[in-house]
Amino acid sequence: RGERVPQLTLRAVLMGAVIGMAMSLSNLYTTIKLGWAFGVAITACIISYVVWNAIRAASGHRLSKMTILENNCMQSTASAAGYSTGGTIGTAFGALLLIQGEHFEWYWLAPFVLLTAALGVFIAVPMKRQMINHEQLRFPSGIAAAETLRSLYSHGREAAQKANALIFALFGGMLLAFYRTYPAVFEALHDAGRVSAETVEKVSKWPMRVPELLDWNSSWLVSKYQDVHVRTWGFEPSMLLVAAGMIVGMRVSLSMLLGSIVLFFVVTPAILDADIETLRAHPEYVTAIRQSGDEYGINTTYVTSVKELGKEIRKGFDVETMKYMDRATWEKKLLEAGVDPAKIVPEKSGEQAADVLGAPAGGEKADGGEGAGNDGEQADQKAQAGHIEEWKHVGNPERAFAFYPVNWALWGGTSVMVFSSLTAVAMGWRTLVRAFKGGAGPAEGATADDLTEMAKIEVPFAWFVLGMVPITIGLIILMMFAFEMSWWLGLISVVMTYPIALVCCRATGETDTTPIGAMGKVTQLVYAVLAKGQIVPNLMAAGTTAAAGGASADLLTDLKSGYLLGANPRKQFLAQFFGIFFGTLIIVPAWYLMVRNAEAFDAMNPPAAKMWQAVALALTQGLHSIPKSAQMAIVIGGLVGIALPLIQAFLPAKHRKWVPSAMGIGLAWVVPWYNALGFAIGAVIAWIWHLMHKKSADKFTIPIASGIVAGEALMAAMVAITATLIGLLFASGAAGH
Repeated sequence: RGERVPQLTLRAVLMGAVIGMAMSLSNLYTTIKLGWAFGVAITACIISYVVWNAIRAASGHRLSKMTILENNCMQSTASAAGYSTGGTIGTAFGALLLIQGEHFEWYWLAPFVLLTAALGVFIAVPMKRQMINHEQLRFPSGIAAAETLRSLYSHGREAAQKANALIFALFGGMLLAFYRTYPAVFEALHDAGRVSAETVEKVSKWPMRVPELLDWNSSWLVSKYQDVHVRTWGFEPSMLLVAAGMIVGMRVSLSMLLGSIVLFFVVTPAILDADIETLRAHPEYVTAIRQSGDEYGINTTYVTSVKELGKEIRKGFDVETMKYMDRATWEKKLLEAGVDPAKIVPEKSGEQAADVLGAPAGGEKADGGEGAGNDGEQADQKAQAGHIEEWKHVGNPERAFAFYPVNWALWGGTSVMVFSSLTAVAMGWRTLVRAFKGGAGPAEGATADDLTEMAKIEVPFAWFVLGMVPITIGLIILMMFAFEMSWWLGLISVVMTYPIALVCCRATGETDTTPIGAMGKVTQLVYAVLAKGQIVPNLMAAGTTAAAGGASADLLTDLKSGYLLGANPRKQFLAQFFGIFFGTLIIVPAWYLMVRNAEAFDAMNPPAAKMWQAVALALTQGLHSIPKSAQMAIVIGGLVGIALPLIQAFLPAKHRKWVPSAMGIGLAWVVPWYNALGFAIGAVIAWIWHLMHKKSADKFTIPIASGIVAGEALMAAMVAITATLIGLLFASGAAGH
C-alpha cells in the first residue's frame, strides 16, 4: 500500500513538527510536575486529522485530503519531537540543577538532547526487523494508534465523536490552566516594575481565578504541635492530575493514595515527634533560637550561635528531618558554617528575623556577620514599626515550622520503585534472553518474494552504521568537554545504551511499559563504580542511556503502527529523524524559560528529578550522607519493592489485581499529597463511569483524559515561559537604558 499513496510529504512533516513541538512543552511540564510523560501518537493523529480538515475547509477544499499514511508519518514526526526528544531534561538535568544550584549551559544541553535522541532513532533500526518483522511483538500502543487512524479514515460516527471529545477536552484543559496560572504573568510584570503590587493583588482575586492549591489545616495530623504546618496537605484544583489518574487506572492510583495515607497519617507524626525531642535535647539550638534582646528583639549573638550550632552538627549531631522546613535566608548563614542548609531552617518568622540580621542599618542587604554586626538599630526600628508579632514564634522551636514529609520520604519511595523495577526485569529474564539472543528467523509464513520486497523498503543496515559512528564520536567529545568525563567513560555510556535499549524495547513490545527509570538506575549503579564520587558523570551517563532507550522504545511503537498500516519503514524512519531536530529546537529554550533557576524548579516539587538526585547523591557520597531514619526507610522500601512484584507473580491471576502497585506505593512517597489524591479521584471517576455506562466509558475515557492532560500542561508551560520572557525582556530593556 505504501508505494501507491503519499507518505513522507512536506505537509505531513510540518504538521507533525508543529503538533510535536506543542506536545513537547506539555510533556516537559508533566515530567517536571508528575514525573510522567504521556505518549503523543494518538493525540497527534486526532489533532492532525481535525486541524487538516479545518484547513481544507478554509481553503474551499482546494487542498487534497491527507492520506492515512501521511498521517502515520505525521505521528512519527510528532512522537519524535514531542516524546522522544529531551526525555531526561526534566530528570537528569533537573537533578543536576538541584544539586549544583545553577543551569547547565545551553550550548552543551542542545547537542546532548539532539545526539541522545538520534542515538535512540538509529538503535531502533536493527531492533525493528527483529522485534516487529520477525517476532511480531504486539507493542499495544502502536496497535491502538493504527486502529485510531483506521477509525478516523473510516468516516464513522464514533471516530468523529472521539475526535471532538479530545479537542473539546484539550481546550477545556487549557482554559482551566489559564485561570489557575495567569497571576504568574502579572507577578513577572510587577517584578519588572511594570505594574503595582496592588494590581497583582486585585488580579489574583478575580472571580474566575482558580487557586493553585486549596491548603488544608494540618493541625489535626500533628495535633501535639498546633503551629506546625504539614506542606502539600491539601487539594490542587487541577484536572491534569485527575485526567492522569483516569489514564493510569485504579490499581496504580489507589496504591498512590494508600502510600500517601501511610506517610501522612502514620509516619509524619512519628518523625516529627523524633525531631522535636531531638531539638529539646539540644540546648544550644534552643539558645540560638531564643536569644533575643528585650521580649522578642534580635541581637548579633543570634548569628554567632547559629554558626556554633553548625560546628556541632558537623561533629555528629543529627537532626534527621529538619531539612523539610522552609528555605530562608538562614541557608546562607548555615552554608558559611559548612552545614547542609536543608538541616535546620525556620519558617516565616525566622526568615524575617534572619533578613534583618543580614542587613546593615540604612544600607543594602548584606550576608553573614558583616551585616549582622550593624543590625541592632534596624532591628529596633522594625520592631517599633509593628513587625514584632511576625517574629514572635522565633522564640519557640516547636512553632512556626513548615514540615515536608516528602523530602524525607523520597529515599524510601525511590527505593521501592528502583527495587521493584529491577525485580520485574529480573523476573522477566526470558525477555532479557530473547532480547540478546534474537529470533530464529523471519516471520512465520514469509516467502522469498516477501523478503525481497521487504529488503527494498526496510532501513538499510548501512544507514545504522553511518549514523552511529558520528553520533558516538559526537557524544564522547561532548562528554569530555561538557561533563569532564574521560573518553572511555563516554564510550561505555554509548555502548551500554544498546543492551539497555534492547530491554526497554522488548519490555514495551510485550507489556507496553518502558522501564526507563530502572534502566537509568542500572547505569547509575555502574558509574558509581566506574566514576566513584563524581555526580555529573553519574547523572549524564544515566541520562544518555535512559533517553536513548526510551526513544528507541517509543519509535518502535510508531513503527509497529506503520507496519500494520502498510507504511514504508524508510520513510517513517526519516519522519522520525526529522522530528528530533524540531523537538530539540523547542525543548531546550523551553527548559530555560519554564525553569528560571533552582529555586523555581524546587518550588515545582519535581518528583522524578528529586528521585534521580537522591540516587546520585547516595551512590556518589555514600549512605553516611543520608539521615539514619532515611537509611532505614531505604532498606524497608527495598524489601517492599522486591516483595510486591514477587507476591503478584505467584498469586493466581484472579487475585493479582488486589496486590498494590509497587510503582504507585513508591511514587506516593515522592510526590505531594495532592498529586496522589488527584490521581485517585480520576481513577475512581473513570471506574464509576465504566460501571454506569461501559460503552461510553470505553469510547471516551482515554480521548477526554488525553485532551485534558495535553491542554492543561501546554497552557501551564506557556504561562511559565511567558512570565520568564517578560522578565528577560524588561531586564534587557533596563540594561539598554
